[in-house]
This record gives sequence, structure tokens and C-alpha cells, in this order.
Amino acid sequence: MKSKVSVAVIVVIAVVTALLYIYFQPVGDGFFANHMFEMLFFANAYLIFQLITRRFWVVARCRVIAVILFVILGFVIEILQYQGYSFLGETYRPLDILAYAIGVGVGFIIDAYILDQFEDRYNS
Repeated sequence: MKSKVSVAVIVVIAVVTALLYIYFQPVGDGFFANHMFEMLFFANAYLIFQLITRRFWVVARCRVIAVILFVILGFVIEILQYQGYSFLGETYRPLDILAYAIGVGVGFIIDAYILDQFEDRYNS
């Protein structure tokens, strides 16, 4: 990431997620209420991965590696929980895998459609 606006957006998203995690309790039994933090954490992880790796690789490679890495990580987390290991949670829920994938997708959309506009302005 070369644009300072892109970096600032990623930092703000990370801080807002941390504050939500500390101070906000989702209400209800819906999918979003039960999996909001899983989605936000994986979106943050995707964006921070982009922030770090773009200094070493081209944009397309960073995006592909991040999507593959974090979707596989979501599966590994749930497989470990299914086996009884307490890794980033304690209970196995198959819908968590969907929440992780949605979080990666949200991170990808923010990166590809919002942050790219700031990067294009910087490169022009």
C-alpha cells in the first residue's frame, strides 16, 4: 500500500473492530449477530496481510495468497475445534467457516473496490 489514505482506512477499520469487540454485545439469534466478530476479524486479517505483503509482491499475488490462506485458516480453526482443541474458540460450529469466508470476501471487496481508488490516485 502506497497511499496513506489506504493505510489510514485499514487502521481505522482495525481500531473500530477492536472497540466493537470490547464494548458491543450483538443482540439476537441471527447469523450476523452470532458471527459478526468472526467476519470482522477475518476482514481485518485480510487487509493487514495486504498492507504487509504488498511491499514484497504484486497486488494480484497478494490477493490470491490472502484469500487462499485465510479460507484455509478458517477450515483449520474449525477442524481443530471439532477435534476438541481450543484454538481461537472452543466450540465447533460449521457456520463459522461461512462467516470466515464472508469476512475474507468483505476484506477483498474493501481492498479491490475501495482502497484501489486511493492507490490509483497515488500512482497517477
